[in-house]
Amino acid sequence: MPTFLYPCMLDVDIATRIHVKDDGPKKSLLHSETADRPGLLLEIIQIITDVNVDVESAEIDAEVLALSLFLSLCCVHCFLFSSTCLVAKDKFHVSYRGAALSPSLSQVIG
Repeated sequence: MPTFLYPCMLDVDIATRIHVKDDGPKKSLLHSETADRPGLLLEIIQIITDVNVDVESAEIDAEVLALSLFLSLCCVHCFLFSSTCLVAKDKFHVSYRGAALSPSLSQVIG
């Protein structure tokens, strides 16, 4: 059975998840999880700073999502297509004017 490796060639919908929770009285912890791509970190930071939220620190991570798809052609040959995609799982310690984000500001970002 032949195996073909394509870097993220399959159309995979990785849901974007954003969650904000308090991380003490003076900061919040923003979790984001989405498909990784060039420029993602810059885009996230721009969105956060556009609403005047300060990023105090960040933990940036990416995990490999392995995918497999079996295709049967004419019920004779079976091919296995494998693909890997990176999932960005980032955490940002943020504050607004020296305090944790309010619920309404958390909704704007999340």
